[in-house]
Amino acid sequence: MKKKIICSLMAAAFFYYSSNSCAQTMSIEQVLQRAVDNNILLKIAELKTERASHEKAKAESILGWEISNQTNFKRDVGFTGTPSDIFRSITSMNRMLSSGDSVGSSANYSLENSEFVFSPVFPNPAHRLNLDLNYRKPLWRDAGNPNYILGLQSAKLGTELSNENKLILKDQFAIQVIEAYFSTLLTQAGIRNIQRARNRTQRLIEFVKNNQELGLAEEKDLLQVNAQLQTLIADQSNFELVWTQQRIAINQLMARDHRSEFLPTLETSLKAPVNNEKNLLLEAINHAPAIRLQHARIELAETTMKKIRNTNKNKLDAIASLGTRSAYGGNALNETINQHDYAVTIGFDYSRSLDKRGSDAEIQQAMLDRTIALREIENIKRELKYNVFGFSQEINATHTTIAAYKKRIAKEQQKLDEATQRYHRGRTDTQQLILFENDLSTAQFLLEQKRIDLARRHARLDLLRGKIWEKVIPLSVSNKGVQ
Repeated sequence: MKKKIICSLMAAAFFYYSSNSCAQTMSIEQVLQRAVDNNILLKIAELKTERASHEKAKAESILGWEISNQTNFKRDVGFTGTPSDIFRSITSMNRMLSSGDSVGSSANYSLENSEFVFSPVFPNPAHRLNLDLNYRKPLWRDAGNPNYILGLQSAKLGTELSNENKLILKDQFAIQVIEAYFSTLLTQAGIRNIQRARNRTQRLIEFVKNNQELGLAEEKDLLQVNAQLQTLIADQSNFELVWTQQRIAINQLMARDHRSEFLPTLETSLKAPVNNEKNLLLEAINHAPAIRLQHARIELAETTMKKIRNTNKNKLDAIASLGTRSAYGGNALNETINQHDYAVTIGFDYSRSLDKRGSDAEIQQAMLDRTIALREIENIKRELKYNVFGFSQEINATHTTIAAYKKRIAKEQQKLDEATQRYHRGRTDTQQLILFENDLSTAQFLLEQKRIDLARRHARLDLLRGKIWEKVIPLSVSNKGVQ
């Protein structure tokens, strides 16, 4: 039985150290960068941002040239009852200027061949060609081309909204990675702590066995320390099961093979306490993509209101055109007719909407969207304030706790050393020695737990301030040697 216990202890220790010796150590920055670079949802968000960036080209296209053509042939009866074959082709080109004015040109050609003409002096077939240059200037609605300007602004805001949504998703995913990573650190700390306790227990077993051979220890002493060892073995097995689950979860976040080994690392030096909470809060507010998202929504609501108010205006456009009119052809008298003249048009185009309830409702909705965004900003800032101050206070309190646990470990070690000496002289029993051993092991684990909690809180605070993204290692470096 004793040999089985020793063999299982050696096998477990060999498996633990051999597997860890082959594992690649990875910092939180390396794990975070690799997880972010391989997250499908973030890649989709990146594609959405790229898609939104093409809205600018759509908005700019409003100033492009438009060409149109209408061509038809028909046989019809004129007002005199004479059948006629008529061919007509109309081509026009128009473009809106950045000022909102419109320019264009048109060509209208027609050919009419009648079976009978009212007078032999009229040309038949008759060719007609009209050429015009057109200019339209909005005086009220669309003056200054607000649709173009606001369209560009909307496209820019759409890209910003998509990008800020991506950054929000990135920060949320980072929280998941940070919590998972520091949970693995805590599990590894538990495994190391149990291994230390097992080593001490093993030395105690050897001592009890020697005393038993000398008749200085009873069977119950050996049973107690063996029971302690089995308890530690069971606890370590449970920790190793949790570690396997966590390792698979971390590998899944990094899109690595589930069997890949790695070891989390913790900085040996403690970061300093936090003493400037106001500056930290200001950094968090400046970084927060959720706040920038709401500011973009406010601008988008204001842009929408400007568009609708422009649409609500009465339309009054000044119109001017200058063109030529040509008619030519031969008549029944074998005469060639060729007539040319100029045409000038100056006028106004006016219209108004008599029912503006729909547009008024859209304005109210946009105003409510702006108010909602302002309330969201207020709420986000309040949450940031409590989160920053909360992490700051927790960090400072953890420093105090760590100092206290260091003192406790020193006292627990002294207590155990003194009890061990008394045990060697036969002045205390095995049960008390095991109890003191457990007290020391608990204090050591709690100290590591607090160091890990301190690093986790610093990481979360750095994430709130956006500083953690300045520390991440580029993918080409973080992947080096990690398979």
